[in-house]
Amino acid sequence: MKFPARNVFGRLPIRPVDLILSLNARWPRGKGRYYPKTQELFEFLEKIGKSKSKAIDSKRVTARGAQNFSAFYLDKNRKIHAFLLDYLWWSNKGSLLAAESEFVEGIVGMKHDFEKLLCWKAPLKLMIVREHPRILAETIRQVLSEYARSVPQLVKGECFVLFVFGKAANNAYLYVAPKDGASKFNFEAMPVQYAAPRGKGLRSSKK
Repeated sequence: MKFPARNVFGRLPIRPVDLILSLNARWPRGKGRYYPKTQELFEFLEKIGKSKSKAIDSKRVTARGAQNFSAFYLDKNRKIHAFLLDYLWWSNKGSLLAAESEFVEGIVGMKHDFEKLLCWKAPLKLMIVREHPRILAETIRQVLSEYARSVPQLVKGECFVLFVFGKAANNAYLYVAPKDGASKFNFEAMPVQYAAPRGKGLRSSKK
């Protein structure tokens, strides 16, 4: 599936396929826990950001405003709570990548978090979830695609990645809005079986 190098919100900070391959290579299907802890996931996203040629600040949006992510991991004992989004790549021009993750709740929680990405504006948006015993990746893809079609504020070129951790295999999907509006929103499957070579898969889009 083709994806744009840039859209109305700016240049994509990383190719969607590289982001997908990197996540799959870091947490391939296997024994034991099949999805990362939230802190592990955000640390890995930060690592990807730091690997890029152009400096990117990794941030969480909190009740205090945009803060350095490295100092604000999710913690039940803290009084700082997530505000709007779980994770951002940020530059002086605004957000570059917006990410939401939902590993605990089922479809209702996924839809709630995905709605935030539908409303947020950034060149690339990433939704990360996991399969549940009776909620497999294909069901998640269908439900979130249908839910997105009820939100009309999308514009041509908006780019969404859905990554689903699964016990048998990880699955990834991509949607690039072909025109303004979300009436045609439908996540399409992307390959994840090709492990990203060491040191690869973290490239930014060409300038």
